[in-house]
Amino acid sequence: MLIILLMQIWMKFHFLAIKQLLDSMGEHVGLLEQRVGKNEDNVHELQVKIEKLEKQNVYLLEKVDDLENRSRASNLHFIGIPEAAEGRDVLGFMTQLIPQLLGRENFPFPPTIERAHRSPTITPLSGFAGARGD
Repeated sequence: MLIILLMQIWMKFHFLAIKQLLDSMGEHVGLLEQRVGKNEDNVHELQVKIEKLEKQNVYLLEKVDDLENRSRASNLHFIGIPEAAEGRDVLGFMTQLIPQLLGRENFPFPPTIERAHRSPTITPLSGFAGARGD
C-alpha cells in the first residue's frame, strides 16, 4: 500500500510539473500568436505603401519623360555656321540669323532667345604638324 501511495505522490508531482510546463508553453504560444498577428498587420500596411509608391514612381517617371521631351522640343540646332561667325555676341547673332534664314516676314518682332551657345569643337593648333609628322 505504501508503494501505491508513493506512486500516486510521484505521479501527482510529475503531472503538476507537466501542467506547469504546458501552461508556460501556452503563454509562449499566446505571445507568439500576438507577434504573428502584428507582423501580418505590418506586412499588409507595407504592401499598401509599396503599391502607392509604385504608382507614384510610374507617375513621376512619366512626368520626367514628358518634361525631358518638352525641353528638347524647344531646342533648335543650327548646323553649318562657320566658326566664329557670331563674334562675341551669340544671342545677337542668332536674333539676326533666324529671321534671315526663315524669312523676315515671319518675324514682325525679333525672336526671343533664352540661351544660345556654340557646341564645343576641336580646333587644330596652328603650326602643329600632327602625330604622323605631316
